[in-house]
Amino acid sequence: MRHYNFDDQFEGPVLSGRKRSTIRRRRKQLLAKGQQLSLHVRLRTAQSKRLLVTTVKSVEAFSINKDYVPFLSGTPLTLLETHKLAIDEGFNNAWEFVEYFAQKYGLPFSDAELIRW
Repeated sequence: MRHYNFDDQFEGPVLSGRKRSTIRRRRKQLLAKGQQLSLHVRLRTAQSKRLLVTTVKSVEAFSINKDYVPFLSGTPLTLLETHKLAIDEGFNNAWEFVEYFAQKYGLPFSDAELIRW
């Protein structure tokens, strides 16, 4: 079972079922459909809280280039597709979504995967 930690801002969306996916850097051991996930906030702290145990439905390659354009499985997303993904990921809009990755990881953001449960 894989364990994933979420920023506190995503606790509500994960618990409510609004957020049913996450974008993570690819690990050495590839994640596959059917694997179990344990989702947490504040993992490895005294305040750790398990949010959900779930099963992977799909895994797709994800990246954002230096021009703030997201790609899913090698295909650039339109603004509308980016906005929908942003909402699904727990953000308010496409700009907030892309800016989060730019600030947290820098751009280009590559070698990542979109994991849906």
